Amino acid sequence: MYAISSLLLVVAVSLIITRVATVILVASGLSRQAARFQARSAFTGAGFTTTESESVVNHPLRRKVVMTLMLLGNAGIVASASTLIIGFRGGSAANAGWRILESRDATWRRLRRLFEDARPTGSVVEELIAERRAEAARER
Repeated sequence: MYAISSLLLVVAVSLIITRVATVILVASGLSRQAARFQARSAFTGAGFTTTESESVVNHPLRRKVVMTLMLLGNAGIVASASTLIIGFRGGSAANAGWRILESRDATWRRLRRLFEDARPTGSVVEELIAERRAEAARER
């Protein structure tokens, strides 16, 4: 539930950002329809090349607004993807077994617990010598 509400929050913030950018572009002289289209295409990274986009690039305020939209759009994609991944994994990152931030000592303790059963019971050197002697005896 948390992931879905986070995704809806990201979508709502994205819509607000494109609306604010549309208002700024309209205030700079673009028509409302052209401003809405340019704001959405810059935010989504669609990259349409039209005469309208040339008028956006040639105006310093419009260019700054569009560059900011491009940056925020990429951040929105990352935020949406991460909330969806957490949602499909079945809850929060702590419940899914992910270790996002973990100290070095905690990592070593966890790895030692994980591999404690794989620890050899006797001497590895003695085991190797015994294997070599057995192999040499078979070859005779």
